[in-house]
Amino acid sequence: MTRYFIYLLISFVLVACGQQDMRALAPASGVANKTFQESSTSAQSLSSARQFLAYEHWLTVDASETEVAGIYRQSLATCQSLPDAGCVVLESRLSTGRQSNATIKMRVRPEFVKKITDSLGKLGEITHQSTTVEDLATPIGDAEKKLAMLTSYRTQLEGLRGKANNDIDAAIKITKELAQVQSDLEALAGEHAYLLKRVQTEVLNLTIESTQNLSWWAPIKSAISDFSGNLAQGVSTAITASAFVLPWLFVFGLLTWLVRKIWSKFKRKAAPR
Repeated sequence: MTRYFIYLLISFVLVACGQQDMRALAPASGVANKTFQESSTSAQSLSSARQFLAYEHWLTVDASETEVAGIYRQSLATCQSLPDAGCVVLESRLSTGRQSNATIKMRVRPEFVKKITDSLGKLGEITHQSTTVEDLATPIGDAEKKLAMLTSYRTQLEGLRGKANNDIDAAIKITKELAQVQSDLEALAGEHAYLLKRVQTEVLNLTIESTQNLSWWAPIKSAISDFSGNLAQGVSTAITASAFVLPWLFVFGLLTWLVRKIWSKFKRKAAPR
């Protein structure tokens, strides 16, 4: 916030250096200003019940190992078949190895979340479902205030630039400051638009796994497939242990021989003649 007050002070100094009083100018049109106006309109059109809440859902579907890949592909197809839902797949992963599982992260409009979850419930058993909510009213409000302040300051700078044609040094300073303000406006407008997108859409995290529907043969099959590897691992462990034990056996045997040798000599000397 201090930076924006510095911006205003610079403009007042430039006016004091010999420029005439600024007239009230209409806000200049630009990419950032247009984005801000559109975002503000979208923010005002949000349902009063939702306000500025960002929702994120977690859903776990349990199915048999052979159905995991099919549910994964069908979920992606469902997202693509709903153009009005604004569904966008943010991340997806499928593993068809020994333990089949898949994850999908998608962004969708709120009114379509239940439709997607209901369709997934028909494909498998929903074993976990949770939702988190984040209130973005404060960051969105702060972004809008900063955008309004920067837009007003840019308008003042553009007015000053039009009056500083005879003052090259002032014109250079104004142009440099105007470029920085425009850059800040575009960055802030992008951040503001992202916050509104989080409010206008919801994130759905889908996990597809096979835990409760795991077949009774799966653990046996896994043990059989791991037998050769476990056997090789056991043999290698035994060989490694032998490499550590053998030198100590040699030392122990040598010490035993020396002790017996000394003990036998002691007994001969102690025996009566």
